Amino acid sequence: MKLWIISGAGRHVGKTYLAMRLQSVLPDAWLAKAGHNPKRPEKPSDYFTDVDSLLTHLGRLAERADDQAVRHAVIESNELSRRGLGDLRIFLSAPPSRTDVRDDASHLASCAQIVIGPEKPPLNAWRALIVPLTQNDSLADAVLDCLSGQHRHLFGQT
Repeated sequence: MKLWIISGAGRHVGKTYLAMRLQSVLPDAWLAKAGHNPKRPEKPSDYFTDVDSLLTHLGRLAERADDQAVRHAVIESNELSRRGLGDLRIFLSAPPSRTDVRDDASHLASCAQIVIGPEKPPLNAWRALIVPLTQNDSLADAVLDCLSGQHRHLFGQT
């Protein structure tokens, strides 16, 4: 199982949206969110307020039989990113006009292999990180489309 971790500079940068988009393009993908606020209806149904419970659940998913296997787990979690967990950590920066950025945003960005920020995305470098996880060029392109779309949403043209 490949573990995709999404973190961000604050609320409303599109972490949940990107996670849901990745779940829609990755085959046999499971989506979860780790957080400390009350669960909201528009958030993933698998919501964990305790990261250790999430990790235990991931372990159970990894042990499933092949016909029930989860090939990709997409998790929205600043804490897992901060711990350096996951096969790929993606960080969503806040647009320059935002003033309500997390105090640890720069640290979270430094934990990520892919940072979606105001600069032009290095798509070839991102692709090199994604292809080993997808093992499929067209699937890697679909993931890149998700990331590029998120960049366009936050910062304009890609």
